[in-house]
Amino acid sequence: METQAIPRTIKQVFDMLPQGTLAQLINNNIIMSPAPTEAHQRMSMFLSIEIGSYIKKNKLGRLYASPIDVEINNHNVYQPDLLFISNENAGIIHQKRIYGIPDLIIEILSAGTDEYDLGKKLEEYEKSGLREYIVIDLMQKKPTARAFLSDISGIRFNLEYENSPVLTIRTLNNLQINLEEY
Repeated sequence: METQAIPRTIKQVFDMLPQGTLAQLINNNIIMSPAPTEAHQRMSMFLSIEIGSYIKKNKLGRLYASPIDVEINNHNVYQPDLLFISNENAGIIHQKRIYGIPDLIIEILSAGTDEYDLGKKLEEYEKSGLREYIVIDLMQKKPTARAFLSDISGIRFNLEYENSPVLTIRTLNNLQINLEEY
């Protein structure tokens, strides 16, 4: 019988979780999540179809939907709701997970995830040089978006817009999507 090595770090424990586990490694803490709500899943599918069609038509790269692990560093492995990787950045795609920074990440806020999505994860994405980070808020009467774009240095975010019912994705040639159509 084969024995498995005893994990010595939180990252090693995280790597041993069964495939498909809804968990993220945030600042060296394993954070478990329940399944998304119906509204969350509906928005995720709506955006996947809209954005995916545009990416495919223009042959720009690949779009992924959660759950897929994105390893930012040894202390942070996230499962963004949606992420886009351009053809030029395709080298970060590996069988087990994405190792590196995608071109675009979209998070859909849920009760309980907002503190991470607008806190620790936002900070880590900013430090890592993510080009564009979009947060969709479904907790209001109507869905809205806010977008953060990397500045010229590539290490600081600027708030591009917030509370907008129209999602504008700069990374995808200013693609616009009306969130109220979801």
